[in-house]
Amino acid sequence: VVSISLTDNGLDEEGIYNPIIRLNGSGTETDPYQISNKKELFYFAEKVNDGTYKNIYAVLTTDIDLEQDDWTSIGTSVNPFTGTFDGQGHTISNLWSYENGLFGFTSKGNYVDSGRNGRATIKNFTLNGVYVYNWSTSAVGGVVGQAGQNTEIFGVKVTGQINVFGYGYVGGIVGQGYVKINDCHVDGISTDDSEIHAYYWAVGGIVGHAGSEGGASITNCSVKNVTITSAVYGAGSIAGVGTSGPIDGVSAENVRVVASSKADANGLLVGCNYKEISGDSTVKNVTLTVAGTEITNPQDMVATVNGVYYYSIESALKAIETTGTIVVINDIVLTNTLTIPADKTVTLNLNGKTISQTKACTGHYSMIENKGNLTITGDGKISFTDTGAGDPNFGWGTYTIYNTGTLVVENGTVEFKGNQTFGTHCSLAIFQYSGSTTINGGSIINNAYRSIRLWHGDMTINGGEFKGQVWVHC
Repeated sequence: VVSISLTDNGLDEEGIYNPIIRLNGSGTETDPYQISNKKELFYFAEKVNDGTYKNIYAVLTTDIDLEQDDWTSIGTSVNPFTGTFDGQGHTISNLWSYENGLFGFTSKGNYVDSGRNGRATIKNFTLNGVYVYNWSTSAVGGVVGQAGQNTEIFGVKVTGQINVFGYGYVGGIVGQGYVKINDCHVDGISTDDSEIHAYYWAVGGIVGHAGSEGGASITNCSVKNVTITSAVYGAGSIAGVGTSGPIDGVSAENVRVVASSKADANGLLVGCNYKEISGDSTVKNVTLTVAGTEITNPQDMVATVNGVYYYSIESALKAIETTGTIVVINDIVLTNTLTIPADKTVTLNLNGKTISQTKACTGHYSMIENKGNLTITGDGKISFTDTGAGDPNFGWGTYTIYNTGTLVVENGTVEFKGNQTFGTHCSLAIFQYSGSTTINGGSIINNAYRSIRLWHGDMTINGGEFKGQVWVHC
């Protein structure tokens, strides 16, 4: 007779899993492995790590408390997790690990496979109370340490007291990965009690290092109530090092971002190396401190409205309901026409910065179209360059500012550069088609031709410098 005594985590006295543990199900999509308690979750990790479970389906059938038992991450560099892990809305509590996270390695590195083999999907659960400490290793995350290409993570939350510490590539959801992350959220207790920390670089609330291969993306994700710390640089509320894919619809609130060097390689949302931030992405009560100094013009933000930071001038304009001031904090390059709506009164404080655009125009185009009430101040520059060929038969021109509302220029420079269109309305720094324009100061420049034109309405010139003709249509 052999007597076997099990500990709470399913191990016998010799540290070996009892062979009587079996998971219900066969691991297929229609009959997934069912994980119903802590012992079965430990067993599941073991079978993935020894290569038994590959390209399988598994589900949680209930909430599981890991009780801070020493956790071995699911998936190794040799046998990464492949398949689908569906939490079905359940919660895993009290993760305690000195490895890479709940999952260690997923999918097959940078392996690209159009079929199912090698892919990993992790979804639909909450990880509440996370303690992951691995100071000697990079790629450490609350949910996944190293997510290989063809990994998708969605519908996952990390909540409660959050402490994720690693050498580098450290994230609340993913440490490092060429990964698609959607609808994932990190919400700690407070900036004093929850921290995601890299002892080297690349740390973010969602992902430390997102990578740029395999269509990596971060969409509809949020981070709240945590401190993000990099011992060097590459720190951001959402991502430390970004991706060439979309970062869209993300938000951060009550987050403290801390780094020791390179103010231009840290950010409120993304630290560095990203293509763009888009959608309804928002920042609220987020600070960035580098080498003990709070940064008031973080590189991933371009403007403020009422002290709130915005990643694009379009999002800043959208934040103004009727009347407000946009303060530009970094140079801005527009890709499309910026339109001031008819129902808004906007003061654009250039704050010594430049808003610019370069475009090869083939038809009527305006860099800024003012339909409302726009006042320009702040001794900066608004500059449009048309690299198109110019068409002498083109009836409508290209303009730095096209005004049909009320425009006031207090100071600064408005300039048009590039090839000229000598049609009915030509190319101009300011074209007042209707409404009113008042120039109190500043410089209106078009060295090659006309700087400003009144077509209809009223124009008042109280000061300023003009390079190029002032043309009044009668």
